[in-house]
Amino acid sequence: AQDVKVTDADLFWLTELENIIQKEMANRHFNLAELAYQMATSERQLFRKVKELTGRTPNKYLRDLRMYAAKKLLENYSYQTVAEVSYAVGFQDPHYFSKIYKGQFGVWPSEYL
Repeated sequence: AQDVKVTDADLFWLTELENIIQKEMANRHFNLAELAYQMATSERQLFRKVKELTGRTPNKYLRDLRMYAAKKLLENYSYQTVAEVSYAVGFQDPHYFSKIYKGQFGVWPSEYL
């Protein structure tokens, strides 16, 4: 892997990106087109820049941020059910959410409740 030189401008851009994602976290209709629009860039540029700075595709990056937000909600016992957590982080299907969660963290989200 090559070393990526991250500038202050890149860090600022990533912070803006994460702020928008956090703000839109529960919006299940939020997608990459909307993210690109809010970042005032094209989807192609968004893809290129996210991939360059994080090593992940925008979809994978967005999903990872949602998963880590879900993990935090589960660890803090913020919700009563897995379905509530999945909706809070923008997933419409709690079963799909559980499967992705298990794949990423090795435990079922229900094990926290």
